[in-house]
Amino acid sequence: MSLRRVSVVRGTQRILSDIDLDVQRGEFVAIRGQSGSGKSTLLNVIGLLDRPTSGTVSFSGEDVGDMSDRQRSGIRAQCIGFVFQKFHLLHNRTALENVALGNLYIGASSSARLAEAEELLTRIALGHRMDALPATLSGGEQQRVALARARPRSHGISRHPPV
Repeated sequence: MSLRRVSVVRGTQRILSDIDLDVQRGEFVAIRGQSGSGKSTLLNVIGLLDRPTSGTVSFSGEDVGDMSDRQRSGIRAQCIGFVFQKFHLLHNRTALENVALGNLYIGASSSARLAEAEELLTRIALGHRMDALPATLSGGEQQRVALARARPRSHGISRHPPV
């Protein structure tokens, strides 16, 4: 992931100004700053959720600026994992169903999505809680479900390696 001279303007307010950033595959990066300093906006640009007002965003060496929303969604589904501060689990879906949703956008069949979700939950010691609704899970269990759901999926169909 590479950002070059990325700026984001909302109305008359400049949220980000001429950001340059490179994140290599497997690298861990912390984004810190005061409340209102643009951290969430930057994460949304990096995660291909938002487009910058100016500058370029590249993923695996490819400029994503002219990609359609569908193409950007494909990269997110296959290569980028999101874990939100409040987890954003669907309350009317089981742990298994929440994790399986992570594979929805790569075109995996329902049975393949559920099989992988079951394997992931077993690997993170939640095999016994697959049928539990989020409200019945502890905070730590909800966090593990969110992490399993966020795991980038490749299934061999992506040109873009997970970062």
